[in-house]
Amino acid sequence: MLPSPVVQPFFGIGLGGYHTAAVGSGAAAQTQPLRNNIALVVPVFVGFSVPITRHWTVDLEGAYHAFVAERFSSTAGFRTAELWGLNGVVRYSF
Repeated sequence: MLPSPVVQPFFGIGLGGYHTAAVGSGAAAQTQPLRNNIALVVPVFVGFSVPITRHWTVDLEGAYHAFVAERFSSTAGFRTAELWGLNGVVRYSF
């Protein structure tokens, strides 16, 4: 028997980190604006889940990542302090 196709909304907030490592050698490494960095990030997400069967769901989630003290680039005006994303997931649970 299939579950009723009721949309189940969800919301979340978290705490995490990003680590970036710029790679290259010689002149390429000296001229690129990106640099190694570790930054704190606060993800905020909202979405919904639709049950397909007892074990399978289809989820759609939008997320915003707010960075705290990021220093990914040495170039003034290179803004990476906010990242938006949209994810679609087909999920199986036991």
